Amino acid sequence: MVYFLSFLVSQTKLNLILIFFWVLFSIFEFLRLFSLVKLPFENLWKKLLKDDEKKKLTDSWFYLAGLILAIFFLKIEFFRLLVLILSFSDPLAFLIGNYLGKIKLYKNKTLEGSLVFFAASVIISYNFLGLNWHTLFLPLVLTLVEIFFRRDNFWIPVIGVFYFNFYFF
Repeated sequence: MVYFLSFLVSQTKLNLILIFFWVLFSIFEFLRLFSLVKLPFENLWKKLLKDDEKKKLTDSWFYLAGLILAIFFLKIEFFRLLVLILSFSDPLAFLIGNYLGKIKLYKNKTLEGSLVFFAASVIISYNFLGLNWHTLFLPLVLTLVEIFFRRDNFWIPVIGVFYFNFYFF
C-alpha cells in the first residue's frame, strides 16, 4: 500500500500520511499497553499479537517508524526499493523459515528463511538497480540485518538509509 501510495502523492504528502498514521498507531499502542480504555475490535487484533508483543510495542509500530526515517533521508526510488523488500522478502522469509525451516542460524531465524529473504531481495534489487554489485551486496547486508536484529522491520529501513547514503551520495 505504501509503495503504491508513493506514486499517487508527493513525497511531502507521503511523509505527512506516514507520520499521521504513526501518531495514531502510537496512541493506540499507548492505550493498549497501559489498558486505559477498552479498545474497539479487541477480539480481532489481540489474536494477531505475538507473545512478546503483548506487553511491548508491536513490530508494526517499528515498521512505520523505520519507514518514516527512510522517507526523510532517501530519494523516493530507494525508499520504494526498501518498501518492496520489507513487503515481500520479510514475509516470505517468515513463512518459509517458519514452515519449512530446519537449520537454525540465530535465535528463531533459519537458513531456509534467510536464503529466501536474500533471493527475493536480489530479484527486487535487480529490478531497481540493474545488474551491478549493489544488486547482490545490498541484499546481503539486509539479510544479515534480518538474521541478527530483533526488530528487523525497523532496522532494515535504517540500515538501508545508511547504505544508500554511503554508496550513492
